[in-house]
Amino acid sequence: LIAATALWMGYSIELLQYVIYSALLGGGLTLLILGMRQFPLPVFMIGVRWIARLHDSKVGVPYGITLAIAGILVYPATPIFAHFIGL
Repeated sequence: LIAATALWMGYSIELLQYVIYSALLGGGLTLLILGMRQFPLPVFMIGVRWIARLHDSKVGVPYGITLAIAGILVYPATPIFAHFIGL
């Protein structure tokens, strides 16, 4: 994860920010999903496949969501982004 991200972020403070954001967002998402799984799924949500899949305790937490959000938050401050927009 870090090696692939370092190619895009560069070896800079933004890489550390990305790691921290992804860890905090991932922890928050995990707590949210684990909390949601403690309660029965409402009847009107049973037919919604992605919600039912998130509610299933046999399925993991989709950390890709948090990695994408962390990337969106940090990427505009990276040197490669500045290079591509001509700064």
